[in-house]
Amino acid sequence: MNAFNTDKQGRTFVKTLDNVKAYRSENLIGGRGAVARGLAETEAAVEQSRKFLNGMIENVGRVHRAKGSLKEAFEATHAALNPEFGAWPIFEHCLPFDVQRLWDEFDGIENPRIWTAECDREIWAKLQG
Repeated sequence: MNAFNTDKQGRTFVKTLDNVKAYRSENLIGGRGAVARGLAETEAAVEQSRKFLNGMIENVGRVHRAKGSLKEAFEATHAALNPEFGAWPIFEHCLPFDVQRLWDEFDGIENPRIWTAECDREIWAKLQG
């Protein structure tokens, strides 16, 4: 399962994970990676996504509440998540946009903004440049 976040509301997506888990599915096709087969694998995939998402929420939220910068939130989140999730496909590429999306939510922007090529380049330069 994939918790990359730029197209959804990160803080409410945890409830979506609860709903997915409640189906007790035997197979789960996430946005990236292998298909989870069997109840144990599907539940593990949901919980892995939950851990990733909660780690983002915790780290971005902590920096935001402390009046830190978006760059500081990205660095804290990357440091916290990279050891466990850094090998995920496109982790390095998506994390800046995930952090920006959560930052927007903490700023009160509830609906995801429309991502353009210009927006992508700007966020990438700020956080990975």
